[in-house]
Amino acid sequence: RIVSARVEGRMERPLAADWLLRLVADWRAGGVNALEIVCFDTRDEAQVKALLEDIGLRWGRPPQLREAAAARRAVFECLALQYRARIVPLPLIRFGEPPRPPWTRAGFWHLCLPLLVVAIAAGLDIRQRMEIAAIKKRFILAEVESQRRANTSQQEASVLLAARQERAGLEAARKRVAQLVPETERLQAVESMTSHLPQLLRTLAANISDDVVLEVVRNAQQSSGMGNVMVVGWTINYSSAQTFALRVHEALAAANLGYAVAQTNVRAGAGREGKPGYFVSFWLVPHAAADELGLGDGERGAEAANAANNATGDKP
Repeated sequence: RIVSARVEGRMERPLAADWLLRLVADWRAGGVNALEIVCFDTRDEAQVKALLEDIGLRWGRPPQLREAAAARRAVFECLALQYRARIVPLPLIRFGEPPRPPWTRAGFWHLCLPLLVVAIAAGLDIRQRMEIAAIKKRFILAEVESQRRANTSQQEASVLLAARQERAGLEAARKRVAQLVPETERLQAVESMTSHLPQLLRTLAANISDDVVLEVVRNAQQSSGMGNVMVVGWTINYSSAQTFALRVHEALAAANLGYAVAQTNVRAGAGREGKPGYFVSFWLVPHAAADELGLGDGERGAEAANAANNATGDKP
Protein backbone atom coordinates (compact mmCIF):
# COMPACT_ATOMS: atom_id res chain seq x y z
CA ARG A 1 0.00 0.00 0.00
CA ILE A 2 1.24 3.42 -0.91
CA VAL A 3 -0.06 6.33 1.17
CA SER A 4 0.94 10.01 0.77
CA ALA A 5 3.43 9.24 -1.95
CA ARG A 6 4.77 11.61 -4.56
CA VAL A 7 3.58 10.98 -8.09
CA GLU A 8 5.99 11.60 -10.94
CA GLY A 9 5.36 10.40 -14.49
CA ARG A 10 8.05 8.79 -16.59
CA MET A 11 7.52 11.35 -19.36
CA GLU A 12 9.18 8.99 -21.92
CA ARG A 13 12.44 8.93 -19.97
CA PRO A 14 14.69 5.86 -19.98
CA LEU A 15 14.47 3.61 -16.94
CA ALA A 16 17.08 4.66 -14.36
CA ALA A 17 17.74 4.00 -10.67
CA ASP A 18 17.94 7.65 -9.65
CA TRP A 19 14.41 8.69 -10.56
CA LEU A 20 12.96 5.35 -9.36
CA LEU A 21 14.47 6.03 -5.95
CA ARG A 22 13.21 9.63 -6.03
CA LEU A 23 9.68 8.23 -6.43
CA VAL A 24 9.98 6.19 -3.24
CA ALA A 25 12.03 8.72 -1.25
CA ASP A 26 9.01 9.74 0.85
CA TRP A 27 8.01 6.15 1.64
CA ARG A 28 11.17 5.39 3.59
CA ALA A 29 10.04 7.65 6.40
CA GLY A 30 7.02 5.40 6.96
CA GLY A 31 8.96 2.33 8.05
CA VAL A 32 9.02 0.43 4.75
CA ASN A 33 10.75 -2.94 5.17
CA ALA A 34 10.86 -4.20 1.61
CA LEU A 35 10.84 -2.87 -1.92
CA GLU A 36 9.21 -4.86 -4.73
CA ILE A 37 9.30 -3.66 -8.33
CA VAL A 38 6.40 -4.94 -10.45
CA CYS A 39 6.72 -4.96 -14.23
CA PHE A 40 3.57 -5.13 -16.35
CA ASP A 41 5.49 -4.91 -19.60
CA THR A 42 8.07 -7.48 -20.63
CA ARG A 43 10.17 -4.74 -22.22
CA ASP A 44 10.99 -3.36 -18.77
CA GLU A 45 12.14 -6.62 -17.19
CA ALA A 46 15.67 -6.65 -18.67
CA GLN A 47 16.29 -3.03 -17.74
CA VAL A 48 15.03 -3.50 -14.17
CA LYS A 49 17.18 -6.61 -13.73
CA ALA A 50 20.20 -4.57 -14.82
CA LEU A 51 19.32 -1.91 -12.20
CA LEU A 52 18.55 -4.22 -9.27
CA GLU A 53 22.10 -4.15 -7.89
CA ASP A 54 22.35 -0.35 -8.11
CA ILE A 55 18.91 0.09 -6.53
CA GLY A 56 19.80 -2.36 -3.74
CA LEU A 57 22.99 -0.47 -2.94
CA ARG A 58 21.15 2.86 -2.76
CA TRP A 59 18.08 1.46 -0.95
CA GLY A 60 20.12 -0.45 1.58
CA ARG A 61 18.24 -3.72 1.07
CA PRO A 62 17.93 -6.01 -1.96
CA PRO A 63 14.73 -5.24 -3.86
CA GLN A 64 12.42 -7.91 -5.27
CA LEU A 65 11.27 -8.16 -8.87
CA ARG A 66 7.91 -9.43 -10.06
CA GLU A 67 7.98 -10.16 -13.75
CA ALA A 68 5.19 -9.27 -16.15
CA ALA A 69 3.69 -12.76 -16.39
CA ALA A 70 3.45 -13.13 -12.62
CA ALA A 71 2.08 -9.61 -12.26
CA ARG A 72 -0.68 -10.19 -14.82
CA ARG A 73 -1.54 -13.57 -13.26
CA ALA A 74 -1.78 -11.96 -9.82
CA VAL A 75 -4.10 -9.28 -11.20
CA PHE A 76 -6.53 -11.83 -12.63
CA GLU A 77 -6.38 -13.92 -9.43
CA CYS A 78 -7.21 -10.84 -7.43
CA LEU A 79 -10.14 -10.09 -9.72
CA ALA A 80 -11.44 -13.65 -9.29
CA LEU A 81 -11.15 -13.42 -5.51
CA GLN A 82 -12.96 -10.11 -5.49
CA TYR A 83 -15.74 -11.57 -7.64
CA ARG A 84 -16.16 -14.57 -5.32
CA ALA A 85 -16.31 -12.36 -2.30
CA ARG A 86 -19.29 -10.45 -3.66
CA ILE A 87 -22.70 -11.25 -2.09
CA VAL A 88 -25.26 -11.57 -4.87
CA PRO A 89 -28.81 -11.12 -3.45
CA LEU A 90 -31.48 -13.32 -5.04
CA PRO A 91 -35.03 -12.14 -5.73
CA LEU A 92 -37.68 -13.05 -3.17
CA ILE A 93 -40.27 -15.42 -4.66
CA ARG A 94 -43.62 -15.49 -2.89
CA PHE A 95 -46.33 -18.08 -3.45
CA GLY A 96 -49.91 -17.09 -4.11
CA GLU A 97 -51.43 -14.05 -5.90
CA PRO A 98 -49.18 -11.16 -6.74
CA PRO A 99 -49.86 -8.00 -4.76
CA ARG A 100 -52.47 -5.68 -6.27
CA PRO A 101 -51.68 -2.04 -7.04
CA PRO A 102 -52.95 0.33 -4.35
CA TRP A 103 -55.16 2.33 -6.72
CA THR A 104 -57.22 -0.83 -7.43
CA ARG A 105 -58.15 -1.29 -3.81
CA ALA A 106 -61.49 -0.21 -2.40
CA GLY A 107 -61.54 3.13 -0.63
CA PHE A 108 -58.34 4.44 -2.25
CA TRP A 109 -60.07 7.11 -4.30
CA HIS A 110 -62.47 7.96 -1.47
CA LEU A 111 -59.43 8.88 0.58
CA CYS A 112 -57.25 10.46 -2.12
CA LEU A 113 -59.92 12.47 -3.98
CA PRO A 114 -60.49 15.03 -1.16
CA LEU A 115 -56.73 15.28 -0.70
CA LEU A 116 -56.32 15.87 -4.43
CA VAL A 117 -58.99 18.61 -4.39
CA VAL A 118 -57.34 20.25 -1.37
CA ALA A 119 -53.94 20.09 -3.10
CA ILE A 120 -55.37 21.67 -6.29
CA ALA A 121 -57.07 24.42 -4.26
CA ALA A 122 -53.88 25.04 -2.31
CA GLY A 123 -51.89 25.20 -5.55
CA LEU A 124 -54.35 27.72 -7.04
CA ASP A 125 -54.26 29.79 -3.86
CA ILE A 126 -50.47 29.77 -3.81
CA ARG A 127 -50.40 30.77 -7.48
CA GLN A 128 -52.84 33.66 -6.88
CA ARG A 129 -50.82 34.81 -3.87
CA MET A 130 -47.63 34.70 -5.94
CA GLU A 131 -49.28 36.73 -8.74
CA ILE A 132 -50.58 39.29 -6.20
CA ALA A 133 -47.10 39.50 -4.62
CA ALA A 134 -45.53 39.98 -8.07
CA ILE A 135 -48.03 42.78 -8.88
CA LYS A 136 -47.31 44.46 -5.53
CA LYS A 137 -43.60 44.13 -6.18
CA ARG A 138 -43.99 45.76 -9.60
CA PHE A 139 -45.97 48.62 -8.06
CA ILE A 140 -43.33 49.07 -5.33
CA LEU A 141 -40.53 49.04 -7.88
CA ALA A 142 -42.40 51.55 -10.08
CA GLU A 143 -42.94 53.81 -7.06
CA VAL A 144 -39.29 53.54 -6.07
CA GLU A 145 -38.22 54.33 -9.63
CA SER A 146 -40.57 57.31 -9.77
CA GLN A 147 -39.24 58.60 -6.44
CA ARG A 148 -35.69 58.11 -7.66
CA ARG A 149 -36.42 60.07 -10.84
CA ALA A 150 -38.08 62.83 -8.83
CA ASN A 151 -35.08 63.00 -6.48
CA THR A 152 -32.73 63.01 -9.45
CA SER A 153 -34.67 65.82 -11.13
CA GLN A 154 -34.67 67.81 -7.89
CA GLN A 155 -30.94 67.28 -7.44
CA GLU A 156 -30.29 68.28 -11.05
CA ALA A 157 -32.36 71.43 -10.57
CA SER A 158 -30.46 72.23 -7.36
CA VAL A 159 -27.12 71.63 -9.05
CA LEU A 160 -28.12 73.79 -12.03
CA LEU A 161 -29.26 76.59 -9.72
CA ALA A 162 -26.05 76.37 -7.72
CA ALA A 163 -24.06 76.33 -10.97
CA ARG A 164 -25.89 79.43 -12.23
CA GLN A 165 -25.26 81.22 -8.95
CA GLU A 166 -21.61 80.18 -8.99
CA ARG A 167 -21.32 81.29 -12.61
CA ALA A 168 -22.86 84.66 -11.76
CA GLY A 169 -20.44 85.03 -8.84
CA LEU A 170 -17.50 84.07 -11.04
CA GLU A 171 -18.60 86.51 -13.72
CA ALA A 172 -18.86 89.30 -11.15
CA ALA A 173 -15.45 88.37 -9.76
CA ARG A 174 -14.01 88.25 -13.28
CA LYS A 175 -15.34 91.74 -13.96
CA ARG A 176 -13.84 93.03 -10.71
CA VAL A 177 -10.53 91.37 -11.53
CA ALA A 178 -10.66 92.77 -15.06
CA GLN A 179 -11.07 96.23 -13.55
CA LEU A 180 -8.22 95.67 -11.11
CA VAL A 181 -5.74 94.20 -13.59
CA PRO A 182 -5.07 97.45 -15.51
CA GLU A 183 -4.77 99.38 -12.27
CA THR A 184 -2.37 96.74 -10.90
CA GLU A 185 -0.30 96.83 -14.07
CA ARG A 186 -0.25 100.63 -13.96
CA LEU A 187 0.86 100.65 -10.32
CA GLN A 188 3.55 98.06 -11.04
CA ALA A 189 4.78 100.12 -13.97
CA VAL A 190 4.82 103.27 -11.82
CA GLU A 191 6.65 101.44 -9.03
CA SER A 192 9.23 100.09 -11.48
CA MET A 193 9.67 103.51 -13.06
CA THR A 194 9.99 105.14 -9.62
CA SER A 195 12.68 102.68 -8.56
CA HIS A 196 14.66 103.32 -11.76
CA LEU A 197 13.94 107.06 -11.99
CA PRO A 198 17.05 108.32 -10.10
CA GLN A 199 19.38 106.24 -12.25
CA LEU A 200 17.46 107.22 -15.41
CA LEU A 201 17.80 110.90 -14.55
CA ARG A 202 21.50 110.52 -13.79
CA THR A 203 22.06 108.69 -17.06
CA LEU A 204 20.07 111.33 -18.94
CA ALA A 205 21.96 114.19 -17.29
CA ALA A 206 25.31 112.58 -17.99
CA ASN A 207 24.56 112.46 -21.71
CA ILE A 208 23.35 116.03 -22.26
CA SER A 209 25.95 117.79 -24.39
CA ASP A 210 26.69 121.51 -24.50
CA ASP A 211 24.54 122.10 -27.60
CA VAL A 212 21.39 120.42 -26.19
CA VAL A 213 18.80 122.08 -23.93
CA LEU A 214 16.55 119.74 -21.90
CA GLU A 215 12.96 120.99 -22.11
CA VAL A 216 10.61 118.34 -20.67
CA VAL A 217 10.96 115.17 -18.58
CA ARG A 218 7.66 113.59 -17.52
CA ASN A 219 5.86 110.33 -17.45
CA ALA A 220 2.99 109.38 -19.77
CA GLN A 221 -0.42 110.89 -19.18
CA GLN A 222 -2.32 107.68 -19.93
CA SER A 223 -2.72 105.21 -17.07
CA SER A 224 -1.63 102.27 -19.20
CA GLY A 225 1.78 103.80 -19.88
CA MET A 226 2.61 105.67 -16.70
CA GLY A 227 5.80 103.65 -16.39
CA ASN A 228 7.15 105.32 -19.57
CA VAL A 229 9.16 108.55 -19.38
CA MET A 230 8.99 111.20 -22.12
CA VAL A 231 12.06 113.34 -22.79
CA VAL A 232 11.96 116.54 -24.96
CA GLY A 233 15.12 118.48 -25.82
CA TRP A 234 16.06 121.32 -28.15
CA THR A 235 19.20 121.91 -30.18
CA ILE A 236 20.22 124.12 -33.05
CA ASN A 237 21.50 121.23 -35.16
CA TYR A 238 19.51 118.30 -36.61
CA SER A 239 22.42 115.90 -36.27
CA SER A 240 22.91 116.95 -32.64
CA ALA A 241 19.28 116.03 -31.93
CA GLN A 242 19.73 112.56 -33.40
CA THR A 243 23.09 112.14 -31.63
CA PHE A 244 21.48 113.04 -28.29
CA ALA A 245 18.81 110.35 -28.64
CA LEU A 246 21.36 107.77 -29.81
CA ARG A 247 23.77 108.62 -26.97
CA VAL A 248 21.00 108.22 -24.36
CA HIS A 249 20.01 104.88 -25.92
CA GLU A 250 23.57 103.54 -25.78
CA ALA A 251 24.03 104.78 -22.22
CA LEU A 252 20.84 102.99 -21.07
CA ALA A 253 21.95 99.79 -22.76
CA ALA A 254 25.36 100.02 -21.06
CA ALA A 255 23.80 100.74 -17.65
CA ASN A 256 21.50 97.67 -18.03
CA LEU A 257 18.51 99.38 -16.44
CA GLY A 258 15.94 97.52 -18.52
CA TYR A 259 14.94 100.71 -20.41
CA ALA A 260 15.42 101.73 -24.02
CA VAL A 261 14.79 104.73 -26.27
CA ALA A 262 11.75 104.38 -28.50
CA GLN A 263 9.82 106.49 -31.01
CA THR A 264 12.34 109.25 -31.51
CA ASN A 265 10.84 112.32 -33.20
CA VAL A 266 12.83 115.31 -34.51
CA ARG A 267 11.06 118.41 -35.88
CA ALA A 268 12.02 122.00 -36.55
CA GLY A 269 11.00 124.67 -34.02
CA ALA A 270 12.12 127.88 -32.34
CA GLY A 271 13.78 127.68 -28.94
CA ARG A 272 13.10 129.71 -25.78
CA GLU A 273 14.84 132.80 -27.15
CA GLY A 274 13.26 132.47 -30.56
CA LYS A 275 16.30 130.98 -32.26
CA PRO A 276 15.65 128.44 -35.00
CA GLY A 277 16.49 124.85 -34.12
CA TYR A 278 15.08 121.36 -33.72
CA PHE A 279 13.03 119.71 -31.02
CA VAL A 280 13.88 116.06 -30.32
CA SER A 281 11.43 113.94 -28.32
CA PHE A 282 11.66 110.27 -27.38
CA TRP A 283 10.31 107.83 -24.82
CA LEU A 284 12.22 105.87 -22.20
CA VAL A 285 10.25 102.61 -22.02
CA PRO A 286 10.94 99.18 -20.48
CA HIS A 287 12.16 96.54 -22.89
CA ALA A 288 8.89 94.59 -22.54
CA ALA A 289 6.89 97.64 -23.68
CA ALA A 290 9.28 98.93 -26.33
CA ASP A 291 6.67 98.42 -29.06
CA GLU A 292 3.70 99.80 -27.11
CA LEU A 293 3.91 103.33 -25.68
CA GLY A 294 0.26 103.74 -24.87
CA LEU A 295 0.06 106.80 -27.20
CA GLY A 296 -0.78 106.88 -30.86
CA ASP A 297 1.42 108.63 -33.39
CA GLY A 298 -0.97 111.58 -33.67
CA GLU A 299 -1.31 112.02 -29.93
CA ARG A 300 2.44 111.60 -29.45
CA GLY A 301 3.13 114.31 -32.04
CA ALA A 302 0.59 116.62 -30.41
CA GLU A 303 2.08 116.01 -26.98
CA ALA A 304 5.60 116.71 -28.28
CA ALA A 305 4.46 119.90 -30.04
CA ASN A 306 2.62 121.22 -26.98
CA ALA A 307 5.56 120.36 -24.74
CA ALA A 308 7.98 122.12 -27.08
CA ASN A 309 5.86 125.26 -27.54
CA ASN A 310 4.94 125.59 -23.88
CA ALA A 311 8.33 124.62 -22.39
CA THR A 312 9.55 126.79 -19.53
CA GLY A 313 12.52 126.71 -17.19
CA ASP A 314 10.58 125.26 -14.21
CA LYS A 315 8.86 122.49 -16.23
CA PRO A 316 8.97 119.20 -14.26
